[in-house]
Amino acid sequence: MATIFVNLPATAANGAGTSTDVSTLAATKTFVNGGNGGVFEPLVTIELSNDAGGTNFSPFYTFQGPGEVTLNVVCRWMRVRVSNYRGG
Repeated sequence: MATIFVNLPATAANGAGTSTDVSTLAATKTFVNGGNGGVFEPLVTIELSNDAGGTNFSPFYTFQGPGEVTLNVVCRWMRVRVSNYRGG
C-alpha cells in the first residue's frame, strides 16, 4: 500500500483545530510535529474520536516540542489541540 499523508490542521493560538476523517487509514500512523520556531514551543496534543459526528474527543499523544512518533491507533476522527501557546 502506498503512503498516504494527511494534515491535521492546527490553530495559531490555544485551541482545537478542525477534525479530520481518518477512518479509511491503516492502524500504523506516523505523527510529525514541526514546531513553531519560536523561543517557547507550545504543547501539541493529538486527540481522537470514534463517535459518528466527531464531537467527543480524548487526548492520545502530546508533543512537548518538535518531533516524530509512530503509533498504532484506529479511530474515525483526529484533531490537534494547541496549548501553552505564547507566540512565534
